[in-house]
Amino acid sequence: MTEYELAELLRSHTSDSLTFIPLLLSMTSGYLIVAWLVGAQLTFSQVSLVNTLFTFSFVVFAMAWYRRIEAAESFQSELLAINPERVVLVPTNLVPSAAIVSILIVVASVKFMCDIRHPKAN
Repeated sequence: MTEYELAELLRSHTSDSLTFIPLLLSMTSGYLIVAWLVGAQLTFSQVSLVNTLFTFSFVVFAMAWYRRIEAAESFQSELLAINPERVVLVPTNLVPSAAIVSILIVVASVKFMCDIRHPKAN
């Protein structure tokens, strides 16, 4: 592949990966709104279902995002082999950082649901 084709594939995969951010934010916002509005009234099985769907969906979207970034990193390494002076677009610490943030978001969201369902008496 030419340098231009690799650069275009890198750009395409990087921009595609950015579409997952609003998707994850929307899904998390919806989960938190449900938790806030009706979390205390849900039965155990309903909460289990909502938590399972939220966690499973988050994992599926995160894996799809990871595959896009992995492909982008591959194209980036090929580009750097052709032209070592090229600016790096996908930092090497992006995936671990995103994984940590994603795990924190899921854990904090589920904790929020638990706090709504079992409020502490003051």
